[in-house]
Amino acid sequence: MTITEKKNMARVINCFAIFFVLRFVEEFFILPKMSFNTHSMFACTVGIVVLFIYLWSENKSFEGIGLIFSHRKIKKGFLNAVLLNIIPLVTVYPLAYLLLKSKYAYVRATLYFDSPKHSFSGGLKPFLLLIAAALVVAVVHAIFYELTFRGLLMRLCSKTFDFAKTNIIQASLYTLWFIISAVRVAVFSGNSLKSIAALFGFFLVYEFMVAIKLGLCKYASGALWICLFDHMAFCFIGDVLHFQASALNGRIAGGGHEYLVLVAYQAVSLLIAFIYFSKRKKKIKKSRQEAASRQRSLSKSLPGSSEQEA
Repeated sequence: MTITEKKNMARVINCFAIFFVLRFVEEFFILPKMSFNTHSMFACTVGIVVLFIYLWSENKSFEGIGLIFSHRKIKKGFLNAVLLNIIPLVTVYPLAYLLLKSKYAYVRATLYFDSPKHSFSGGLKPFLLLIAAALVVAVVHAIFYELTFRGLLMRLCSKTFDFAKTNIIQASLYTLWFIISAVRVAVFSGNSLKSIAALFGFFLVYEFMVAIKLGLCKYASGALWICLFDHMAFCFIGDVLHFQASALNGRIAGGGHEYLVLVAYQAVSLLIAFIYFSKRKKKIKKSRQEAASRQRSLSKSLPGSSEQEA
């Protein structure tokens, strides 16, 4: 590793360490004193500050930040992200509900906000406002966590490593990023090390599935949108959308169902990405071959081309 590569790697580690400390402070000292929406907006504020400091220091425009997969503009690839995220969301979650319905006598899907008392019973308008607020938080949370944490790490790593290694590094660091949440849950709820290991295993599987999916769309537009949509779904399903097993408790006994739903959601999205981008890659390869064939035919038909070959 050259001196320049070592310096770039040091920047990656420093960037991760700064975010890791901020995450620790947020989870252990700020989150317990705040509601879900409040702590998320605090995290976004930190992300905004870091984002614009980086843009100012590197003299970059807003479209120059984020993921390194495509040089196309941010507005490109929106439909690809819709395809890879909305379809799994509307298929996996109803199926999970039906499976749990067959297992438990009483199951319903609930929207859990800052308190279990927030429900449809409060009226349609307040209920819809709560949904809108949760979606806004998820959107802002996704934009700045993906652009700052994942985006900065990937851009710094890409200066030293190739795309495959960069993707593996960012997935691994992103998994370590979430272990703070796992530790906090275990500490405040009194869970065992087994629970921490289970949560860490979930984040490891989930993030590497995201990394594989992003790798499939390396040369296609939509990678940034896909990351943002993934994060929105993660926030909304993991923090708001829950299964309720009885009229008394907030979640199904035993827990973990939201994590399984998220893994299933990501698996379906990954399958769609593999099918879609494999066909697209074949189509692009075929068009390039046809273009090369036409170019060869054109060069042969030009006057004097046969004499030059002779």
